[in-house]
Amino acid sequence: MIVKNFITGPLATNSYLLISENEGVIIDAGGDMKEVLDFIRNNKVKLRYIIATHGHFDHVMGINEIKREFPSSMFLINERDLGLVK
Repeated sequence: MIVKNFITGPLATNSYLLISENEGVIIDAGGDMKEVLDFIRNNKVKLRYIIATHGHFDHVMGINEIKREFPSSMFLINERDLGLVK
């Protein structure tokens, strides 16, 4: 497994891309995901999941940007925080 760290968004949130067998998972899409998306495209990673550890804006503000490019990726968040991202 490959674990890549990216600093994203206005609060310099740690966003992670986990890759195994060319399939990927993003953890905490902190905003301005250009560098992450470029890496995914350039390495032909199949993005399967976007996971938010919690619903604070600095961990979810890049989700729409990712979903526009990878609409089949599944977004996961704890049920208690779901209301924060709707």
